Amino acid sequence: MHSRQDRPQPEEALDGVISQALDVLGLGDEEGRRIFLLVLSQELASRLNDISKELIEQKSRSPRSVSLELREIAQLAAELGASLFRMSENDKALLLAELTASDTFGHGYDEAYLQALERELERLTDGCSAILTPPGASITDILPLRELIGVLAKAYAECFESEPAAATDGPFARLLATVFVQVGLDVPVTRELLEAGLDVRRLFGQ
Repeated sequence: MHSRQDRPQPEEALDGVISQALDVLGLGDEEGRRIFLLVLSQELASRLNDISKELIEQKSRSPRSVSLELREIAQLAAELGASLFRMSENDKALLLAELTASDTFGHGYDEAYLQALERELERLTDGCSAILTPPGASITDILPLRELIGVLAKAYAECFESEPAAATDGPFARLLATVFVQVGLDVPVTRELLEAGLDVRRLFGQ
């Protein structure tokens, strides 16, 4: 029967999973891995609570309060833009002729005017949609997460003599994804997040 002391502790279990990931990725020797795992455990302990707290706060954000008029404007602008796009050449010619004839300043109206109008209606629709869409979580704004990636990137380069890259299919990204899963961080390892973390790395020196 195993004693309590014989059972793997959470830190030991994490080290085991990360060591396996390093084996799969072919990274580092025994000493380099030992140092990297030490840095990982220290940085997780100091930042994990702050990261988790900010993730929870972002996911609990309330949608912005907007009026019904804004929703109607978004719908009407989208419908008008679609109608302009579907106009026949004959209808376009008639409309442009009428606009030119009724302009008291003598301005001319042509196909370019209608194209510009379509673009402005599209901008109006996009602007309304951005306001109507509930604010999402900005993972790259979480400073403790960026700092964690920055410190690990520095340790990665020093321990494994390999520069971490922002490619999501690269070994550094795959290693981070393994770490996040093991500590329960529901964070996708995107290129934007990697770039943000690698930028922070410069604060810790090359």
